[in-house]
Amino acid sequence: MLATMNMITRCFVLSLLVLTASLNAQAHKPASSEYYLFVTEQGVTMEAYFPLDRIDYALNVQIPHDEDFRGTELRHKLQQHLDTHLWISNRQGERITPQILNSWNTWKDQNGTNTPMLKTELWFPLASTEGRMTLHSDVITSAVSNHDLYVSIQSDFRQGVLGEPALLGVITKPSPQLVIERDGASLWQGIRSMFIHGMDHIRHGTDHLLFLFCLLLTAPLMLVNGRWGGRLSNRQAVMQIVKLVSAFTLGHTLTLVMATLGWIPAGGQWIEVVIALTIMATAVFAVRPLPFANRGQLAIAVVFGLIHGAAFAENLARMGLNGTDLGAALLAFTTGIELQQLLLVALVMPLLLVISRQLHVYFWLRLVSALFALVAAGGWLLERIEQTPNQLTLWLEQLITVAPYLYGLLILAALSCWLIQRSRQLNSGINPLTD
Repeated sequence: MLATMNMITRCFVLSLLVLTASLNAQAHKPASSEYYLFVTEQGVTMEAYFPLDRIDYALNVQIPHDEDFRGTELRHKLQQHLDTHLWISNRQGERITPQILNSWNTWKDQNGTNTPMLKTELWFPLASTEGRMTLHSDVITSAVSNHDLYVSIQSDFRQGVLGEPALLGVITKPSPQLVIERDGASLWQGIRSMFIHGMDHIRHGTDHLLFLFCLLLTAPLMLVNGRWGGRLSNRQAVMQIVKLVSAFTLGHTLTLVMATLGWIPAGGQWIEVVIALTIMATAVFAVRPLPFANRGQLAIAVVFGLIHGAAFAENLARMGLNGTDLGAALLAFTTGIELQQLLLVALVMPLLLVISRQLHVYFWLRLVSALFALVAAGGWLLERIEQTPNQLTLWLEQLITVAPYLYGLLILAALSCWLIQRSRQLNSGINPLTD
């Protein structure tokens, strides 16, 4: 009996040790390589992330992690290694090896660990990407057996893959190949996806929504002694709205086209910083007009539209499209943006027109909205300068989930103002249908 108990105890202890070792192994999982593919009709661009300690071993070089990998000799050694360990086969079975466009050291989060990586931008000049392609890679597994490579499609216009990467699969030493299937790719599928992407870009862009709302707040108002003190007629207000939206559309369409074609820089940190400043300026303008009267609204809409357009173009520019695909993507993306903006204007402006009939109520709506926009823009400005999220911006990312409730409050405010206006008109004997 005692011997049996001792055996059970030993088995139990051994099981605990095995479980602990397994958990530790999972907690210290080796860093993996990652490939992100940008597929066009002319070829494939790849962003490859290799853990520095693994790529060093595969290349048989020893460099400190704080030393850059841009050196000509190291880059030449990397190119030679890729020529024999990384290629894409087209549907005819031809091997296409990559050309290094750029490479540098960086950091990437993996499993909650900030891992030193070699990031390399590669180009595979395929004559055609139609049909089936096969990716072969043993860049690291040729020297390290226990290494995983995660392959994702970052963008493929004709497959409708845009924005968020889609995981294709995992390459390991026993399975060094991965099939990329594109038989269902079509121009129409790309147009449809890009149109939806344009709508989503506005619908989920909290900063853009807030900017647009602050811009529309002044549309029903007129200047009285240098202040927002009067109200335009409904017809005048609608005309002002048309002018504002048209001016903003003109501005961002110009820079969207120019940035996508590569004539001006697309996106980037400085654009995001300036966008935060445009929100702050528009919030101030909603409370205190600029010195150059009503024309100031149109000037703000055009100039700020130019700035926002460069940010819109960032995703398009990264896709590397050209020719027919570029023209179709640009048209579909722009149309999606404009339609979503028009839908938002159609939902919000009738309510603002009704509330603006009660100028004292409208004043508080403008003041509260402007103060909120100022605080939010300050959070975005700080985040974009420091390139680190803060608690305010993390909260603002969730704001879109409560947007329907905020819109409900706006409806209640408009309904209350309409009832007050109607009651006054009936009591004074004025036809309630007149403006």
